[in-house]
Amino acid sequence: MVWKKLGSRNFSSCPSGSIQWIWDVLGECAQDGWDEASVGLGLISILCFAASTFPQFIKAYKTGNMDQALSLWFLLGWIGGDSCNLIGSFLADQLPLQTW
Repeated sequence: MVWKKLGSRNFSSCPSGSIQWIWDVLGECAQDGWDEASVGLGLISILCFAASTFPQFIKAYKTGNMDQALSLWFLLGWIGGDSCNLIGSFLADQLPLQTW
């Protein structure tokens, strides 16, 4: 896998085993139910975040105001928040997937 070739020091072999797809795709060692729930809730969170943009997109498409659909201040706040998340992921030495 690509993740294993990166040589991050967060990767290790799973001592107790893991669900194979979680290890292959995310490089995470899910050893118990709490770990599996964490992965599942994280994926649900990503889907909810992505789905939250659809109503605004649909409204902007119907009204034909795609270029005026978002406030400049909203976009600047969003970029600022994402920048802080990116800096924090480097400082915390998180997994490559979390950094990307």
